[in-house]
Amino acid sequence: MTIKLLAGFAAFAAVALAACGTGTARSAAPCGADDPGVAALDAHLSALEPYGFGGVVVVRRDGCDLLSKAFGVADADTGRRNTTETAFAVGSITKFYTATAILKLRDRGLIDLDASARDYFDAIPEDKAGVTVRRLLTHRSGLPSDYWDRHAELDEDGYVAMMLARDPDAAPGEQFSYSNFGFHVLKRIVEEVSGEGYERFVRAELLADLGLTNTGLDLPEWTGHDLAFYQDPTAAVWAKRGVDVVNGLNRPIYLRPEGSGGFYATAEDLAVFAEAVFHGEVVDGGFEAYAPREGEGAYGFGLEFRDSPLGLKIGHGGYDDSIGVTARFGFFPATDTTYVILSNTHFSGALTSSSLDWMGYAALSGEELASPPIVEAGAAVAPEVAGVYRGEGGLTITVEARDGELHATASDIFSAAAQMFPGLWSDDARAPDPRATALMAAIAADDRDAFFDLVASGARTDRYFSRVKEGWAMLTGNLGASSGFSQLHTRAYVYDGGREIWWIVGSNHAHGRMPLRVIKDEDGGLYVDVLNVEDVLDQKLTPVGPDRFATWNPHLAAAVEYGFDPEAGVLELANPGGPSIILKRD
Repeated sequence: MTIKLLAGFAAFAAVALAACGTGTARSAAPCGADDPGVAALDAHLSALEPYGFGGVVVVRRDGCDLLSKAFGVADADTGRRNTTETAFAVGSITKFYTATAILKLRDRGLIDLDASARDYFDAIPEDKAGVTVRRLLTHRSGLPSDYWDRHAELDEDGYVAMMLARDPDAAPGEQFSYSNFGFHVLKRIVEEVSGEGYERFVRAELLADLGLTNTGLDLPEWTGHDLAFYQDPTAAVWAKRGVDVVNGLNRPIYLRPEGSGGFYATAEDLAVFAEAVFHGEVVDGGFEAYAPREGEGAYGFGLEFRDSPLGLKIGHGGYDDSIGVTARFGFFPATDTTYVILSNTHFSGALTSSSLDWMGYAALSGEELASPPIVEAGAAVAPEVAGVYRGEGGLTITVEARDGELHATASDIFSAAAQMFPGLWSDDARAPDPRATALMAAIAADDRDAFFDLVASGARTDRYFSRVKEGWAMLTGNLGASSGFSQLHTRAYVYDGGREIWWIVGSNHAHGRMPLRVIKDEDGGLYVDVLNVEDVLDQKLTPVGPDRFATWNPHLAAAVEYGFDPEAGVLELANPGGPSIILKRD
């Protein structure tokens, strides 16, 4: 179904909204109709809860809630549980609010989308006059992507000046190149044109008329609000640096990047906002105002446009693997259905915004969702399982009892690979790819040509290649020459239906240490990008029966099951593709 075929949809949807609610179109009352897809999504998320999932899901259709439900804890220290009123960080979904603010100013005749962004923000230098507002909105500005949190010594103006002085990734309009900084520039344009602070403009001009008070960044009324705290173990890495990333309101400003990320919202607020925008109630044109133009790929104005089993799907995700933020919303015009899933943990990186997206549209379109092993009633954590276990080839896994839970960690990247996906790894996967070694050597030698030669064949899309450029700029521009590398761990991952192998390595530089991902795909493509903090693999072992435990990888929809023989002190990792992996306790 094309965008043009959907013309006139907003008017139809408005009638449906008026007919459904019992007082206003913002009614959160259930619509009352059974929906097998919604029931399947509810059942799937419920099955994930014993494995550590925490979050909230909302599904709306025709202006009414088909599902609104919370899972897991908001604060692990106090046991406070998530509720449907809990606000979560939404990460890059913030870009949707930023784009809508720009369109609101366009509707008032204050911004021309095809004018130079320099007309509205004079800090942009003359040599970047070709950067238009539209190109910023569609990630075709050529401005590099970076995060303020990597430059904590700079105030906002200093950060903006530094980024605008950098060489562009490409000429304006030449290619798609995802730029978080580009949306930070859009945030500054909103402020310059409106004369108001960015967040105040969003809340007053986009949210107030919809009655949405549980969306924002750090206005005073947020003090004491029911916020989700983030549970992923990488938060401990930040804590060692004296930075609290668990409670978002305690984070320093450079960890709350306005414009490209940083907003909090309840799932209900986000669902109602998206629904209203796409029905044409916030800016002129509804979702068609955001649609990508010819040559701009599938991204338009803070939204992704994709085909799905339910037809056109519009939405965006938010993800921050440094603390556990995982968020996704989607809208299906053909059925007037909106879904939002927000989470405050991500299973040590396995739960991504893409996996939430898959859960949402797969369930709603009637696809079968694989579920983890059932947790038997009364199954209890057995602290006697704790210990260090070793197997052939130096595989080493440590099991610890912490706060009434069992957690498994690995001593090296190959042990982590076996621990996570024993059925996916062949013998030769244990040996580093020679090109990965060459890639590290190119970085160490500051050999840009060799670096790009190694990764160019894997540049499947402009967006893919832009991540390589970002990685190179981070390595050479800020940290100085590399003095060596240390391996952290390995991961399996799915990208557009294809499987990848990630080697997580630590790159030691003159001015600090930077964790990297070196990624190899099934076609042999290779690239590298930069992680915010060390990626910590810390799997929760959930009891699924007597002396039986399981972990769940929601991104691959696969379980790893452990069996424990208390008499022999043996831990057995079930391998669906071959013999089990046997490890003996020290």
